[in-house]
Amino acid sequence: MRCSSGALRYLTTALAVFVAGACVDNASLTAPSDDSAPVAIPPSFDETPVQTLSGGIVVKRTSVINTDIVVTQTITADGGWIAIPDAGLYLYFPRGAVSEPLTVTATAHKGNKVVYSFEPHGTHFNTPVYMAQLLRYTELNTPRNRKTQVPWYGYMPDGLADVNEDGTAQFAEVFNAEYYGKGNETYALGSTTHFSGYALASGRRDPSGQ
Repeated sequence: MRCSSGALRYLTTALAVFVAGACVDNASLTAPSDDSAPVAIPPSFDETPVQTLSGGIVVKRTSVINTDIVVTQTITADGGWIAIPDAGLYLYFPRGAVSEPLTVTATAHKGNKVVYSFEPHGTHFNTPVYMAQLLRYTELNTPRNRKTQVPWYGYMPDGLADVNEDGTAQFAEVFNAEYYGKGNETYALGSTTHFSGYALASGRRDPSGQ
């Protein structure tokens, strides 16, 4: 489930634009040399949480993850990347997101839902951290679904425990996301300012969950 070099180029371009539009210092914004992670983003991107206590539907994978995939990386004040290519996830930490080296662990949870845990839990960042989910192996990988379903990232304080058996979930916060790329090289780009559990979601976002 790895990204093609074309997909990485799209994401690199998108994050560069996105970060520049967000007035973030992007001097260190370069794609990893091993081609295992990308970079990119739209100038009008809104990083502000749009709601609290919202309900929604977690996006499903069309290629099931058989076991949790865990990646750990030390992020410095110069910024950095965490990539889980087999889950289609990329995290970009701009320069200044952390003030001192921080060991970050990202877990792509097994199953057919796009759900992740990021540690250390409760970490708050100096600048937004950007999330990019490749949609190639998800139910959003069709022009029709991308036209009718608006993606967003939902924050779940209790991680998987906040996801119901029917695929719905309750989110403490909702962060906007945008599509970038085309065809099999399309990503859902979003951001967050703190860690714990996150899911890519769509559907209703009303606070009552109705």
